[in-house]
Amino acid sequence: MLSLSLSGEMDSRVLLSLLLNSKYKNWGGYIFRTEDRMDSIIEEKILTEFNIRYKLFTHAVNEKNNIIREMSDYIGTTYMTESGFNSLKLMHYKLFPQDEVKVDGGFGEI
Repeated sequence: MLSLSLSGEMDSRVLLSLLLNSKYKNWGGYIFRTEDRMDSIIEEKILTEFNIRYKLFTHAVNEKNNIIREMSDYIGTTYMTESGFNSLKLMHYKLFPQDEVKVDGGFGEI
């Protein structure tokens, strides 16, 4: 199964459009909801309107204990070229089934 990260930005909406217009039907989406990024509500409406199955990820309480360690590891591997805040979204990737292919525009609008 293919799983699209829908951020609401231009890159993920282009990928969404391509998938909606393709004949490929074995795909779904996922959304990350954080307190500072409420556009996930719009993303959820888009997926619901097109009747696309999706997963919604929020920051779980047990993950908060690992945030500092995760951010430190992330900053160390990116040599501080990206914000440590980005590591919060990446923490959710561990929750995905290993047999899924994840599609993420990843700053493709730049």
